[in-house]
This record gives sequence, C-alpha cells and structure tokens, in this order.
Amino acid sequence: MSDNLPVNPPSLPTDLPTEGKIEQIARAEIQRASDPLAEKEQQFFSSGKPLRNAEREFKLGKAKSILDTRLSYLSKLFWLIVGWLLFVVVSVVLSGFHVGNFELSDYVLIALITSTTTTVIGLFIIAAKWLYPATQD
Repeated sequence: MSDNLPVNPPSLPTDLPTEGKIEQIARAEIQRASDPLAEKEQQFFSSGKPLRNAEREFKLGKAKSILDTRLSYLSKLFWLIVGWLLFVVVSVVLSGFHVGNFELSDYVLIALITSTTTTVIGLFIIAAKWLYPATQD
C-alpha cells in the first residue's frame, strides 16, 4: 500500500546549535566584521539626534514660511493704509479749499477723519498681533 513512504524517517542531527548558541555566533560575527564608521553611525542614530534635528528644521522652515506670508500681507496692508490716508488728506484739502466745487460738511469731515483714524489704528493692532503672536509655553 504505502510503498513510496519510508518506513523509518530520517532523524534530525543532534549537534544543531540552540537559540542561545545562534545568538552568540551572530554576535561574534558582528564583532569580527565591525566597522568603526558603522559603529559611529549606529551611536549617532541611536541617540535620536537626527530626529530632533529634522524636527527643528521642519519647525524652522514652517516658521519662516509663515513669516514670509505675513510680511507679504503686511506690505499690502501698508499700501492699503497709505492709499486710504491719501484719500482722506485729498478729501480734506479739496473740501477746505473748495477746489472744483468739492465741499463736504463739517459733520462728514469729522466722520471721515474719525472713522479713518480708528480703522488705521485697528488695522495696525490686528497686524501687530498677527505678526507677533503670543508664544504658547
């Protein structure tokens, strides 16, 4: 019936190394083939310095990007305020000298100057808080 199956299976060799012996052999091989540069590299990477440096570089790059964005918007905000103030100055001068029949009542001039002053101060405060946010410690 079972002519193809061996009657007595082969026995395993008894001189096979155990787990502890395998680890000892592997460590001996590693020590024999050690490279000083590889050892320094292993110490460097096991210290965690590359991760901290990469994290610092990421945070620095992010902060620089945010600062560049804020500075670009602040220059646009600056020119908006300059244009706004020039409009107010031109309106006051034209109204004061009655150039080309341009005349605003005193109440309108007071409202224009007051609203412009509060808007410019408000924009300055918002921009300053945005550019220099409070640090979170």
